[in-house]
Amino acid sequence: MRVLVFLLAGCVPEHPDGAVSLRPGADDLFAAKYASPCADGATVPGIDVSYWQSSIDWGGVANDGVAFAIMRVSHGLGTYDSRFQENWSGSKAHGVRRGVYQYFSGSDDPTAQAQLLLDEMGELQDGDLPPTLDVEGGDNEGIPVSQMNANIATWMDVVSAATGRTPMIYTGAYGWTDLTGDADFTDSPLWTANWEVDCPLVPNPWSDWTFWQHSSTGSVGGISTGVDLDVFNGDAAALDAFAYHPAPDCSGTCTIAREGESVVEEDATCACAAGQLATTSGHGGHAYTVSADMAAPSVDDSVSWPLRFERAGTYDVSVYVPALGGLSAGAVVTVTHDGVTDVAPVDQSAVSEGWAYVGAFHFATAGTQAVVLGDAYDNAANAGATVVIDALRFTLADDGECECTDGDSEEQDCSDGTVRTRTCDTCDWSEWSACEGHASVVSPEGGCACAVGGEPGGVGALWAASVAMAGAVLRRRRGETSRSRGSARSSIGDSR
Repeated sequence: MRVLVFLLAGCVPEHPDGAVSLRPGADDLFAAKYASPCADGATVPGIDVSYWQSSIDWGGVANDGVAFAIMRVSHGLGTYDSRFQENWSGSKAHGVRRGVYQYFSGSDDPTAQAQLLLDEMGELQDGDLPPTLDVEGGDNEGIPVSQMNANIATWMDVVSAATGRTPMIYTGAYGWTDLTGDADFTDSPLWTANWEVDCPLVPNPWSDWTFWQHSSTGSVGGISTGVDLDVFNGDAAALDAFAYHPAPDCSGTCTIAREGESVVEEDATCACAAGQLATTSGHGGHAYTVSADMAAPSVDDSVSWPLRFERAGTYDVSVYVPALGGLSAGAVVTVTHDGVTDVAPVDQSAVSEGWAYVGAFHFATAGTQAVVLGDAYDNAANAGATVVIDALRFTLADDGECECTDGDSEEQDCSDGTVRTRTCDTCDWSEWSACEGHASVVSPEGGCACAVGGEPGGVGALWAASVAMAGAVLRRRRGETSRSRGSARSSIGDSR
């Protein structure tokens, strides 16, 4: 027998609590159908609000230790939350991490509902939580399950495409069963509602929760009414990793050392992130994730690493895979090396945690060299799977290639009539010696386009320009060509 709980209009605020929680002993037979996992460890406290909380003093909320707040934007298309904008800006101004939810109406146009949320929210800002779809009863009772599920999927697609983040779903265990027939939307993080219990019920087919609304009668500083209380399943660092962070600007190239092993992080200054990427924990404390929705070799949301090698040679390339579940069996790494572009599939699902081998590739010291990893999949069976983008590792697989012959030397003319030199030590050039006096070399690798006396313009600059136009004098003694210390090879996909 199910216990029915009726909410009196006007007595209980309209907020994401329509998925009425099960109380201990209320329906033990029904509760046995659902998992009730406790938190994995530490949790982070938060709240969810709407216009029912009236005017909120967000400074008081922050001072009471509230770390996040999720606020309603509308109930379908019919009710816009008049407090949303002041809550959205006020929480941000006082350092309370913010998120937005929309009470979903299965009878309203899902695309229009999603667009309303996106328009009011604007672009996600650094630290924001992904948007949430609130799926509960009320005016959704009686809507056909097929219509409900199709409209939920449409809303999810619109919001995900616009934000680059998979939205969350707020619901309760038996409410989800009644409305959707336990539809599988487990790609979305779950925010479950279950009050006055030690560990919450989660709707099928989820097995765990990300957020838990555990009370509807909380008291928080800065709010004069009762308020919903929530927790995040993880510590503050995990919450920050779960939140949105824009991809950093990139500059320069990633240098691969001439000896040993080089590791380049995906969030290094030289790594260029593009599109919408989610953040998670990984090598060095950070990684990106993205849904694979592009058939290789096409790629959209991605990270590219422009590379500069101090020594030419064949390098083993690996990508780090952190301890995440549900990863792609066909992530695609694109490697541009020594005038060639290779596409290498990587089974990230086979690595519990550690380095996944991509292949061996020959790299030069000049020209375009790069690695790209993103939302591409190798075949249709892996479409929609999660790809993790983390650090790259380069290990010289042979002896490398010599830049010069031992004992060789080179000279370049300087602007004051002197020369500068460098010599070959076994296999590598030494640094150039300095020009004498006040002369300087403007283009050290291309000869002697020089300036005198540090004067921009004037006689010195004109003289330097004339020297540059006349051409640099570069003299090499002995050995005209470089030699290889090891044979070059390129292979992809062999186990390493």
